[in-house]
Amino acid sequence: MASTFASGTSTELDRKSLKKADEFVVTTKKIFESVSQQTTLMVALAVILVAGGVGAGLYFTAKAKGNQEAANALFLAKDNTDKLRDVVQKFPSSRAAFEARLALGDYYFNHNEAEKSLEWYQGAADTAHNGFEKALSLYSLGYSFEKVDKHADAATAFEKGVGMGIAGLKGELLLGAGRNYSLAKNKAKAVSTLDQVIKELPNSPYSHEAQKLKGQLEK
Repeated sequence: MASTFASGTSTELDRKSLKKADEFVVTTKKIFESVSQQTTLMVALAVILVAGGVGAGLYFTAKAKGNQEAANALFLAKDNTDKLRDVVQKFPSSRAAFEARLALGDYYFNHNEAEKSLEWYQGAADTAHNGFEKALSLYSLGYSFEKVDKHADAATAFEKGVGMGIAGLKGELLLGAGRNYSLAKNKAKAVSTLDQVIKELPNSPYSHEAQKLKGQLEK
């Protein structure tokens, strides 16, 4: 009986041990499979990140090269209108193209062809890379509209320039808007704009000029 009990117990223990061993093997296998899957995933992610990094590096390198080529082309163009147009055509979204548009606008404005300058200043405003560039373009556009007696358009351009929030140009832009509203016979808008100059830029040359213009309107 003792022997039978011992044998039965031993068999039972062996089975239990075997079952636990099987569970251990299965669990261990699952862990290794999970680690393997995660490792594969991590390797895949690493490959993607590296590929992305290489792609981004190539993109920025190409962009920098393109910007340098555009800058070189602008330098060589100087006051040659044909070459300036080439810069705009070949590198349309570059900062060099923006400067070329401004240069073309200035060229026609200074050669008493303000009507031709309008498209270039408008193009510069449309492709400006920041608020200052846009305000500067609109400032030039406003003066071109004023020179060809399109005063309502001039006032609008100056006012849009004010909206860019560039402190250094605020006085000129506001005064330009007020002056052109006056020339466009929009007295109410002219007075409110000139009052804004007087209020926001007190004791400045712009304020004194605004008071002078306002006085002329009220006569």
